Amino acid sequence: MKYFLLLFLFSVSSQAQVFVGYSYAPRLEDSTSGQETKFEARNLFYTGYSKDDWRVQLQYSTESEGTVNGSSSIDTKSYEIIGWGKYLLPLNAAYDIKYYVGGGLGLTWDKVDTTLGAQKIKDTSDREIVLGVIFEGLKFVLPQLSVGSDLKVIYSQYYSKRPTFELGLNIAYYF
Repeated sequence: MKYFLLLFLFSVSSQAQVFVGYSYAPRLEDSTSGQETKFEARNLFYTGYSKDDWRVQLQYSTESEGTVNGSSSIDTKSYEIIGWGKYLLPLNAAYDIKYYVGGGLGLTWDKVDTTLGAQKIKDTSDREIVLGVIFEGLKFVLPQLSVGSDLKVIYSQYYSKRPTFELGLNIAYYF
C-alpha cells in the first residue's frame, strides 16, 4: 500500500500521471497457411504511467470463440499480456494531438475446452512471446480524460507466423 501512496505522491509532484484505460481493437490476422484471414474484435484493458515524453503501459486482453455440433463442442479462449514503452514524437500537430511511437513485449496463450459426448478435455497451450510496434495519437478532451487511436503490428512465432494488424479506439482516465 505504501508503494502506491509513494507512486501517487511522486506523480502529483513531478507532473507525471498514472492512467487506466479501455480500447476496442479490431484485429486482422492471417492463418498459418496464409489461406484465410481472420477478423476478431478484442476488448483491451490497460494501466500505465506517463512522465515527460515517456509512457509505459501494461495491456491485458481476452478473446473467446466457440463452436457446437450436436453433442460436441470446442470453446477457445485466448489471453494476451503486453508491456508497451512509448515515446512522444516532437511534432507540432493540429488540435493538440500528441503522437507516440513505441514497442512492446508480452505473452499469449490459449485455453481450449473440448466436449465429445460425455467426455470433456481441458488443455492450455504453451506461453508464446509476442513482439509489437505501436503508433498512437491522443487528444486530451479534459485535463484527466483522453481519447485516441492506435495502430499496432503484433508478431508471435506460433500464432500465424505473419504480422497481425490491430487498430484500437481508446479512452483513458488520468489520476
